[in-house]
Amino acid sequence: LRMVTIDAAAALGMAAEVGSLEEGKGADLAVFPVDATETPEEALIHHAREGVLTMVNGRIVWQEGTSR
Repeated sequence: LRMVTIDAAAALGMAAEVGSLEEGKGADLAVFPVDATETPEEALIHHAREGVLTMVNGRIVWQEGTSR
């Protein structure tokens, strides 16, 4: 999970602005119906089309079951 969040932000020189959920940082995230702490990283890609919520800059832009 760190590889695609805080480590990716650090590699881009943007760790102060993005990469972790902290006050003052940009909050783009997607929520999937799996537990990322229990699912092997290589298996997470198989759930990429099963998103239930998407947020951009802290605002919900898509949510399963709604017409946002």
